[in-house]
Amino acid sequence: MKHLLPIMFLIPLSLFSQSFSADKDAWIWSMPAARNINFGKPNAQNSGLHNVLRAESWQWQANRDDTIRFLIHFPIDTIPVQDIDSAFLYLNFYANPNFTKQVGRNAFRIHFITEAWQETQVTWANQPAFDNLLYVEGATSQNDTQSYRLDITQLLKSPNQQQATGFLIKLSTEIPFAGLSFASREHSQPSLHPKLVVHGPSGIGIKEINESKIEFNNPIQEELQLKATGGVPKEILILDSQGRKVYQGTLDNTLNINTSEWAIGRYYMWINGEQHALVKL
Repeated sequence: MKHLLPIMFLIPLSLFSQSFSADKDAWIWSMPAARNINFGKPNAQNSGLHNVLRAESWQWQANRDDTIRFLIHFPIDTIPVQDIDSAFLYLNFYANPNFTKQVGRNAFRIHFITEAWQETQVTWANQPAFDNLLYVEGATSQNDTQSYRLDITQLLKSPNQQQATGFLIKLSTEIPFAGLSFASREHSQPSLHPKLVVHGPSGIGIKEINESKIEFNNPIQEELQLKATGGVPKEILILDSQGRKVYQGTLDNTLNINTSEWAIGRYYMWINGEQHALVKL
């Protein structure tokens, strides 16, 4: 039987939601003339290419495949695995003029790096080892300027998280011709910088938003019921576990959303920009 419980027992409460900026990133290139060049910081050899992150497989010379990968690190070492409910990596499109955009069969993988590396020193020749067995995969791009929001929860909840020294991003199949290009942390527009958002586990409690109280049923089955007490109207956005929008609307006092056709699994609901985890049974 479906019903709204008293607010004290009803409301999922995210214990924290924290955004991290990358504190180092670089890309590495297998081309013989570039395999010893560092693309993490500006220098005389890289012509300002430090403001981009690339993953690519190309033929810059006939019959020789050249590969590009990139590395990135976020300062999340102090977050215990048990305190992570979900985590999303944001990579925003940017390509240097006359360089490759999002092109080809460019599905890619995100791996843990397992050795130390330095942003100002890493090259293809001295690249650190990475875990080739555990990874998250990003889908082939749908257009040549696509940005990505990637669910990397399974990586950060892995016991290996505390020992990892960052992420290595590479094409799933490093065969020409395919590529990806994103803004690095040195890009002049901060809004394009890579970002990692970590959400804490859901709990039960009272949550006040804009001087109002929100109550809703969780887990959900046939219907999601929301009720607000006081405050201004609230914007509601719900995404599935793949980041696809399943609902967007406004909550004034009460709102009933038909969820009967939603797939069983995890969903993420934003109320005025604040995230809550939902489970559909």
